[in-house]
Amino acid sequence: MPSDDLKRRLNPPLLTIGAAFLILTIVVAALAMGRPFLLPLVLALVVWYVIASLRDFMANIRLGGFQLPRWVSLLLSMLVIGSIAYFVINIVLASFAALVGDFPKYVSDANRLLELVQGLLPEGLTLDINLQNQFDRILGIANNFAGQLRLVTQNIVIIVIYVAFMLVEDQRFNAKLKHLFPNRDDYARAQQVLGAIGKKIQAYLAVKTLMSLITAVLAYIILLVFDINYAPVWAMLVFFLNFIPVVGSIIAVILPMAMAVLQFWEISPWVIFVVTGLLIGVQQFVGSFLEPRFLGSSLNLSPLIILVSLSFWGFLWGPVGMLISVPVTVMMAIIFASVPATRWVAVLLSQNGDSVQEEFGPVVMPTTGRTTDPS
Repeated sequence: MPSDDLKRRLNPPLLTIGAAFLILTIVVAALAMGRPFLLPLVLALVVWYVIASLRDFMANIRLGGFQLPRWVSLLLSMLVIGSIAYFVINIVLASFAALVGDFPKYVSDANRLLELVQGLLPEGLTLDINLQNQFDRILGIANNFAGQLRLVTQNIVIIVIYVAFMLVEDQRFNAKLKHLFPNRDDYARAQQVLGAIGKKIQAYLAVKTLMSLITAVLAYIILLVFDINYAPVWAMLVFFLNFIPVVGSIIAVILPMAMAVLQFWEISPWVIFVVTGLLIGVQQFVGSFLEPRFLGSSLNLSPLIILVSLSFWGFLWGPVGMLISVPVTVMMAIIFASVPATRWVAVLLSQNGDSVQEEFGPVVMPTTGRTTDPS
């Protein structure tokens, strides 16, 4: 009967959709409930990829006939990353505490600036802005971020242990892979796919970290030259926000610009325009010229996906989740694109899909089952 045939066609897709929804619900619940355990693990994974990328880069450097041993490259990369992390966390936490303590002073400065702007407006036009409420909201976000940063520092021992074991495990992974794929052809194919995924993720994190560091250093120099208060805080935010495309670079300019406005609007207004112009110039130089030369244009995420990722991870894990949201999404997109069966997911995550096909090959849509002849 036609109705029975219709049921046979509908039931598998409905079951698949129901199972996918159930699995997604379980995964989201596990991510929310497992935050104290999963957040250090994810941060350790990112740190491991950065260290491994720096290690491989140092190991491949040749000066004449001399080449660094792999273990020396590993120690040097761990020393570099550890020193940077220690320096940044200590400097930034001290500056952040001072910034929070001086917030009331900046509220009064902002109110005086608002009164000046109000006096320049036509009669009858008023600005209904409660700056105290806005600053209280910003202060709440700042305290939340500081709490997240302190949580990371409290879990630093756990993160270091995770990273150490990951560095040990990646030396033994090939032996495990041979046992998983006894067939030589299957093993070679699995090794090729996993190697491609690992190289692309390492390249993305290494290049993005380097570009973020260059942007933060240049911004820090600009802020120091013009004596902008709390330059280490703004430079740290520039570094982390640079991992977030489009939105991050805008916020990274607005925050130090707002500080420049509060500092210099009465004594040297020209400083505001110069600092803002230089910060925008740095963002444009690194983001539009320097970064594409190293990273290329493959797997650029859709702006909608970026916003959804920021909202999702921010809802689950707070400010730290927002900072790692885009790198994690890019890593997922690279994994999806490297596997032909899931390449279509990477196309949906990308801007237009062309880069995925050029980088990884044609996309094959999954089939839901055997098709029947309509006749």
